[in-house]
Amino acid sequence: MSGESVFSDAGTVSSYYISPSLKRRKRIIRTAVGVAFGILLIICVTTGVVVSRSRSRRSNNSNSNGGDPTLEESDEDQVPVLDDNDDVPTSNPTSLRLETISPGNDDDTTMTTAFPSMTPTTTMDDTTPTVEPTTTLLQPSQMPSMVFGSTGAPSGSPTVFPTSATPTFEPSSSPTTPSPTAGPSASEEETDAPTTDGDVVTDSPTESPTADNDVTTTSSPTIVASPAPTTTSAAFEYTSEYLDLVIVVGGVTTSSAKIMVRTTESAQVQVLYGTTYGDLLTRGTLTDASTTDSSTDYTTTIQLDGLSSFLKYYYRIIVNDSILHDPGYLQEFTTFPSPGGYDEVTVAIYADAANVVHDRDAPAYRQMPASTILAMQIGDMDHSDPTTLEESRQMHRSLLSPLMTNHGNDLTQGALSRMAFDHTWDDHDYCGQDTDKTCPSKATALQAYKEYFPTYNLPTDAIYHKFPIGDAEFFVLDTRSQRDPDLNPDTADKSVLGATQKQWLFDGLVSSERTWKIVISSISANTSAQTHDNIDHWMASFTTEAQEIRVFLEENNLVDTTFMVSGDLHTGGGIDDGTNNGWGIVELGVAHTNLAAGNGANLGTWNYGVTSGNNGNGGFATIRITSDEIELQTRNAEGDTRQWLTMWV
Repeated sequence: MSGESVFSDAGTVSSYYISPSLKRRKRIIRTAVGVAFGILLIICVTTGVVVSRSRSRRSNNSNSNGGDPTLEESDEDQVPVLDDNDDVPTSNPTSLRLETISPGNDDDTTMTTAFPSMTPTTTMDDTTPTVEPTTTLLQPSQMPSMVFGSTGAPSGSPTVFPTSATPTFEPSSSPTTPSPTAGPSASEEETDAPTTDGDVVTDSPTESPTADNDVTTTSSPTIVASPAPTTTSAAFEYTSEYLDLVIVVGGVTTSSAKIMVRTTESAQVQVLYGTTYGDLLTRGTLTDASTTDSSTDYTTTIQLDGLSSFLKYYYRIIVNDSILHDPGYLQEFTTFPSPGGYDEVTVAIYADAANVVHDRDAPAYRQMPASTILAMQIGDMDHSDPTTLEESRQMHRSLLSPLMTNHGNDLTQGALSRMAFDHTWDDHDYCGQDTDKTCPSKATALQAYKEYFPTYNLPTDAIYHKFPIGDAEFFVLDTRSQRDPDLNPDTADKSVLGATQKQWLFDGLVSSERTWKIVISSISANTSAQTHDNIDHWMASFTTEAQEIRVFLEENNLVDTTFMVSGDLHTGGGIDDGTNNGWGIVELGVAHTNLAAGNGANLGTWNYGVTSGNNGNGGFATIRITSDEIELQTRNAEGDTRQWLTMWV
């Protein structure tokens, strides 16, 4: 039964499971108590002492178990059995309990969606608490599988590649089998000098992001720098009431991270974090408090500094100085590696999700390879077409909350609670269909983005940014807020990026010291693919600028080490080696995440293959990075590989 859950046809939890190990412990305890009581009774009788006894049942509201249903009754006959016809309330997200998983197990061969939950056996006070890890699953009716990643490596393997100065491409019907990730190194340090155009400033722990992050219409989210690491023995109150928090980790580097927290009302928020799950409560680092209020939709961002390179950190959110938020699963992230300081890492990329009002499941978020340390959503995370500040905020809340929507539940348990997250918009999560820099609600879209997504330092009026991971550097474009209208004449002055962003991209590509330069573009540059109106991508209305970029890449010898990752076409994913790309570089086309229909026509020519996105045939893409090669894969929603391409130097 380990790693399984039971659901009824209606998709609700039909029963819950208590592990055999817990039953055995109960049986042993009962036997021991019975023997002890018998001996005591014999002693009492022989000494003429009359013993009276009374039985009392523990209150269901006892603070000694934190409301844990598995600890309320000691009678084994009361343990529910697995019966699909039983009705179990689903209002309590911790009602489903699965087999215990050791929190100290760092085996990364698989990633699971059920994780240890810190449930105290005594009320927190000045004494050290006993913490028993139990495994719980939040909102299990939305989970298609208990295991992340594909069921196994497809048959076949690519050729052993020779070393050369120029990347070589090798197509195949099957990907390489990812090797287990080597243990993270704590000795690697970030070597990039801090900048203001895309890198987190890490040389001053108390320094907040630049003032130009603010939108003048209202205040921006507070960013609080974490204090120097200290051991905490603070007393935290446990509650059975689930705290409806939205939590996103972003802006991760080799030595820092940012955590955005949204509360439902004004509150004091702190982050408790550390590298060992078991003693997080007694030896973790506790940040300073930050206050949420209505001016930023009750969001705040707390920055953690002084972290070690390529190391897993666990964390918990503390609300109002004492309430420990325990969602029922691990909350963790891994800092990024420096060049050469790792075996392999993977980035998972998603695009084009269903409108949140349809509340569709998004199972692809749960299928990432075990080596994934970053998930990205590169445009049209939703198709809500917001036009006001409140509409943008509501869209983000709905997409990110584990309780509000199926999408948010899958995204939270599959990605947000496990790793760093990065996002850029396209038209439908910016201002609406084919929108550009003339959008009247541009400022409010920007404000809501900065409230909900902790990221790298941004310019004043856009969201483009860059960051390195190991031997690769990512350049995340903003293809909307600086864009000229599609119907303007296609001249040298017409731009998707705008002059400032384009120069930022050129300068960054030339100065990058990483082997691989990965350009994230929400729109495609495939020369023959068509969107529904065929006016909104690079090769439809911006061919002059695309040619300018192509010439720049050729003149600076960047064609072989730069590639594009794109979305917007609503396909099932595709790969081209640059033959059919307007920039003349490799393009990885990302499948739609969970659209009901998708695009099955006008997919364009992709010489390594393209898959129709019709009939909900969505998925995602992955980029596997090592010190000497990089591998691109398109995948279906179950994590199985569709197309792949490996490059090496």
